[in-house]
Amino acid sequence: MSLATSTVHALVTGEVHDPFSILGLHAENDHWWVRAWLPGAVTCTLVPRDGGAPTVLKLRHERGLFEAPLPTRKERFAYDLDVVWRDRASTAPERVTDIYAYWTQLSTFDLDLFRAGR
Repeated sequence: MSLATSTVHALVTGEVHDPFSILGLHAENDHWWVRAWLPGAVTCTLVPRDGGAPTVLKLRHERGLFEAPLPTRKERFAYDLDVVWRDRASTAPERVTDIYAYWTQLSTFDLDLFRAGR
């Protein structure tokens, strides 16, 4: 579902301790959502690497938070973002990789060991 206003505020003010829990691709309720943090972006379009239909993300906050539901997707998939930047001479979209598209690489066990100082 769309983010709560309080969560949006926490994200744009830097008060979120785990942005990976909000940004990127997430299964929520009955379908997937994608969120991207792109300060300076004017528009953002999700482009699936499997050739699926592109999805325009809605600008949720003027500082660069975009989001969109993906009701036709049933499982996680690889994607890129086509972004038009505000302060660039060109209005052509630039294809970028969303850093939040990647899940944590360490297991819970490894993270617990790290927290314990081992």
